[in-house]
Amino acid sequence: MYDAVSSNIVEIGEALNGLLRICRKSQYTTADFCNLSVGNDVYRHVQTLFADSTFSSEPANIVNPVKHDAFFRNLARNSSAVTLCLTERCSLRCKYCPYTSNTGSRRHHSPESMRLPTAKAAIDFLYDRLSPEESPLISFYGGEPLLEYETLKRAVAYAKKRFVGRELHFAVTTNFTVLEQSMIEFFIKNRFMVYVSLDGPEDLHDRYRKGPDGKGSFRLVMDSLNTLQLFDPEYFVEKVRINMVLAPPLDLDSVNTFIRNELPLPRSNFSVSLVDTSDTDFFNEICYESSDDKQLRRYRRIAEKAFGCDLFDQYPLAALLYRKGIVRIATRSRWSTSGKLYIPTGQCYPASFKSFVDIHGNVHMCEKIDEGIPIGDVFKGVSEQSVESLIGDYYEDAVKTCASCFAQRICGLCIAPTIVNGRFDTDTKRQVCSAIRDRLHRNLCSYIRVMQENPDAFKNLSDQSVNKPFLKIIDEIENGKPSQQSKGRS
Repeated sequence: MYDAVSSNIVEIGEALNGLLRICRKSQYTTADFCNLSVGNDVYRHVQTLFADSTFSSEPANIVNPVKHDAFFRNLARNSSAVTLCLTERCSLRCKYCPYTSNTGSRRHHSPESMRLPTAKAAIDFLYDRLSPEESPLISFYGGEPLLEYETLKRAVAYAKKRFVGRELHFAVTTNFTVLEQSMIEFFIKNRFMVYVSLDGPEDLHDRYRKGPDGKGSFRLVMDSLNTLQLFDPEYFVEKVRINMVLAPPLDLDSVNTFIRNELPLPRSNFSVSLVDTSDTDFFNEICYESSDDKQLRRYRRIAEKAFGCDLFDQYPLAALLYRKGIVRIATRSRWSTSGKLYIPTGQCYPASFKSFVDIHGNVHMCEKIDEGIPIGDVFKGVSEQSVESLIGDYYEDAVKTCASCFAQRICGLCIAPTIVNGRFDTDTKRQVCSAIRDRLHRNLCSYIRVMQENPDAFKNLSDQSVNKPFLKIIDEIENGKPSQQSKGRS
């Protein structure tokens, strides 16, 4: 049994399980529950659970952080990363890309690009907000950022002057279809992390990742990867990462074989996700089939069995799909929130870890947020009013719904998939929450099955760290610093 307030997972017998079902059906209070238990063996079990903070009578006090001045006092501070969207041009027209075929709330591909003064201002924006403990990360995004290679080079040169004396990191997310020899040498010289989009073997990749002429892009991507690997094998393994999107109809065995055999990269260099259905009309024509669900269930079971043995070497895709979710359950934070202030969901603190800057210099929380709703710009800074307008209703809804949700302590939801036509949408959040609960329930069940088969599977893992910026806000609220409804902010 999983307890939402304490985040404990405990084993209970049939008698207590039956009693819990009765209490839940009858909406009994904790006192009613204890009275029902008095006089039998279940009582002692219940008292043990109470001593371990399980079955708390007092739920967490869910708060909307936007209603407190502490939230805005710490806003847009201690950043460590900025992503620059160098261009809205792209060399591909991927069928599932929200910029290729969307529902109308996102931008489309365009010939516009970021000007160098804007790129420099974005770097200044990070410099002014950089945490003294962090090494700055500057990433380049698109469209296809390598189409604006000259701007990228000049931005890197400016950043190295601006952050002189600091350890500086660079990254680029690319479809790798326009790579040139000079780019390879530049990336190696500046130790770039290179994130390459590649969806598996040729037949699967080329279904949806096509150029404007309708031709598949697999050969171009593989040629670029092979060229880089031959030029510097050590750099290739250290710095290249592969981002894979799995879209229906699925062929997981083919993707698994590709990961094992086609690229000389360790499993940890791959990232795999199912295609994102938000902001695109991709699923108007294509949908998951029962055979896809069957494949996903099979790979989940492989992942469960793989802990403690070498199955992950044989089935790296099982690890990439499910290992992280199961491990997050194993390493969940286990302090009790009973009666304590708590800020739920996985929403990040705006502009306080990373920011995304579009071609015009507008600042967004990340690349997943609709470009039509910025929270400021690199010239004037972050607007408190814009932040409040974007996430205030989201958190207000969380106050109403999260306290009664079993997933409140392990939920990773952010606002991005709940935005429709530039605004937070309650109905969409309900749908997203339902999908997240289903996934977390499956991960909890997987974790329990792993522990039953291999009790030492997670013995050497440490608990996850909590969201430090939000802990600071809670500390300021609890210690009596003034709070108020945040109205009329600039």
